[in-house]
Amino acid sequence: MASLQLLYQWCERFHQADLLEQYDILLEQGMKLKEDAAICLEEYKIPGCKVNFYLNVYRREGKLKIRARSDSLLVCGVIAILKEIYEEDTEEICAKGGPMKLVEAIEDRIINPDIKQNGLKKLCEAMEMAAEVR
Repeated sequence: MASLQLLYQWCERFHQADLLEQYDILLEQGMKLKEDAAICLEEYKIPGCKVNFYLNVYRREGKLKIRARSDSLLVCGVIAILKEIYEEDTEEICAKGGPMKLVEAIEDRIINPDIKQNGLKKLCEAMEMAAEVR
C-alpha cells in the first residue's frame, strides 16, 4: 500500500503545481536519476519517440526492476519518480494502471503529448507487463 500512497502523493503534487513548479520538480528528479550507459543500446531504444528513450523493465526475485534513460532531463524526471514509486514493488500496483496516472498528471505543455503517448506509455505498459509475469 505504501506505493499506492506514494503514487497519489506524486499525482496530487503535480495537480497542485503550476507549470514552472512541475518543470522544476521534473528537472530535480531527473538529475537524481543515476547514469546507466549500459541501457543506451539500440536493442533497448523505443522507436519513433521524439527524444532518445531506452527501456528495459523486468522482474527479479519477484521485484520490479526498471532500467530506463532518456536524453530529455524532464523524461528522466518521470523515470526517476516511477522508479521511486514502483521499483522493488510487487505486481499489485502496476496491474491497476497506476504508472500512467502519474504521466497524465503532468501538464502537456511540460512533456509533449507525443512523448507521453509513445515513450512514457511504453514504459508504463512494460511495467505492467513485467508485473504480470510470475
